[in-house]
Amino acid sequence: MISCPCCSNQMVRHIQNQKLHWFCRHCWQEMPNLNSDRCISVDFAKRIQGINRLIHAYSEF
Repeated sequence: MISCPCCSNQMVRHIQNQKLHWFCRHCWQEMPNLNSDRCISVDFAKRIQGINRLIHAYSEF
């Protein structure tokens, strides 16, 4: 199963406009499949994870 890069919950396959996407039910967002050979750059993935950490830090206040 594919895990969300932000929250690590399992994602579901989502087909829209004849394209395959991954969707996280917890974040309620389409997410990249970082396990794919055709995934986005690792640098960009790290930025996504950093932004998620900031969001979670601010949501705890």
